Amino acid sequence: MPRLSAVGECACVSVHGGNRLGGNSLLDIVVFGRAAGIHIVEQLRETRYHRELAKESLELPLSRLARWDARDRGGESVAELRDELQQVMEDYCSVFRTQDVMREGLKKVSALHDRLQQATLHDFSQVFNTARIEALELENMMAIALAVVSSALAREESRGAHSRIDFPERDDRHWLRHSLYFSDQRRLDYKPVRMKPLSVDSFPPKARVY
Repeated sequence: MPRLSAVGECACVSVHGGNRLGGNSLLDIVVFGRAAGIHIVEQLRETRYHRELAKESLELPLSRLARWDARDRGGESVAELRDELQQVMEDYCSVFRTQDVMREGLKKVSALHDRLQQATLHDFSQVFNTARIEALELENMMAIALAVVSSALAREESRGAHSRIDFPERDDRHWLRHSLYFSDQRRLDYKPVRMKPLSVDSFPPKARVY
């Protein structure tokens, strides 16, 4: 591996010569992480103070933190709910999918989401509290799980790793579009895939075949 004394110096060729996933991660962290750090320092030298933060923008994150400080709730543990969420996603929203299986999976993930609201912590320390971090992570994972199952259930086609046994063909006429999930109302919307090239011609869409 080359010495990274300058941003991007020799990095792309050598780093990507290793393991694909590990190489990409290393490149992102070492090269682009360093570039981001340099940019942050430059910005701080020019602007010493950030703009005043709107008070309402703090309400949601502070309420999330306060929710996990509630004691004597008697609810389930975060670890148990996380394990159950993992199993539900494996059983009901894996690579090969059908409507009936995913519909049942959506019910189970929704029930887990409701149970999470009553979950509790046993560690309320304010220093290096990994239990609180894991609880916040589970909240994020639960929201993502709802988005994944809802979007996959609605997408009646097969595309890439989304393999619908009941809809085996790719359907660009109806489904060449991005799925958008809104967690506040648990609703779906869509936006078009923009094929207009910015600098080079885009690849025409085609089915993935082997």
